[in-house]
Amino acid sequence: AKDSSGDTVTILMLLSDGWATSGETNRPKIAEDVYKLNKEGTVKIFSLGFQGDADMELLDAIAIMNGGVTAPILQGYVDFASQIKSFFESQFGTVLLSDVKVDLKGVDVTVFGDTQQTFPLLADGYEVVV
Repeated sequence: AKDSSGDTVTILMLLSDGWATSGETNRPKIAEDVYKLNKEGTVKIFSLGFQGDADMELLDAIAIMNGGVTAPILQGYVDFASQIKSFFESQFGTVLLSDVKVDLKGVDVTVFGDTQQTFPLLADGYEVVV
């Protein structure tokens, strides 16, 4: 959410490699529920989907309804990390982050190592939830 000075915004990055298969699976209902939860538009949602596997139509709907955009991650094109980096650069330019929070949710999610928690020389107040 924006702070009183208006200098920060919460950005949610949604990465997907599949379709809704458990819990709520009705695609229009999922998009509507996300929109209702974010009705004030305090969170900008950007989506990256692994093309060929991800439900790009749902990712598009969620991003567009919440002030963001969607991009496919193409298999066999350039490595995934380079594509994700290019997406960030094209959407946000060079962004200096501090107090970054990463919350990975999903089945069989593995995190390899931790990153530094604070960067005192960088801009304050940005939060990224993945």
